[in-house]
Amino acid sequence: MSNPYTVLGVSPNATDDEIKEAYRKLAKKYHPDINPDKELAEAKMKEINYAYDTIKKMREQGTSYQDQNSYNSSYTYNTYTNSNIDFQTIERYIHTRQYFIARMMLEQIPKTTSKWYYYSSIINYNLGDIDTAEYHIDIACNMEPNNMTYKQIKEKMASSYYQRRRNVYKRPFTFGRLIFSLIKFYIIINVIGFLLTMFFSCITKVVPTP
Repeated sequence: MSNPYTVLGVSPNATDDEIKEAYRKLAKKYHPDINPDKELAEAKMKEINYAYDTIKKMREQGTSYQDQNSYNSSYTYNTYTNSNIDFQTIERYIHTRQYFIARMMLEQIPKTTSKWYYYSSIINYNLGDIDTAEYHIDIACNMEPNNMTYKQIKEKMASSYYQRRRNVYKRPFTFGRLIFSLIKFYIIINVIGFLLTMFFSCITKVVPTP
């Protein structure tokens, strides 16, 4: 799981005021009311709140971030702890589109099952990391070749990939594009005409007049 100080972008030696200021800046930056992607902003805000609450709790208890386990043991968001995080918990966060929280919880579970890679692919896909999503769903399918759910997800990701590729080249018609196309066509015609003129001019010089 991510270091809470890293999430807020501060040093573990930062003062309480510096941590509070960093939190306020991030909260302002990712406030759902000023972000076009409201759902993603809400998920990011949960991660920021998570980190800020964790740091406050550690400092109140007089503990410090030493390793991954110390951060996990201090996590109390939504009353879940490292001991009772399971795939059902992660699935609930996915259904409510809280993908940042789902990913942080998933990272506490060992990467030993196809289900881990299945959920990771869904989470990363919705967070915009398409490469990781496709890579992990491939692993899940290889671990369980007969799992139809995994196959369907893989097919959907593949089809959406080609759709994104088509959308890149499929641009809406505009008057500006029409003018640009006409200008380009005019230049091409003039260049061809110039080359033909030069070609026939050279032939006239080479072939003697009878």
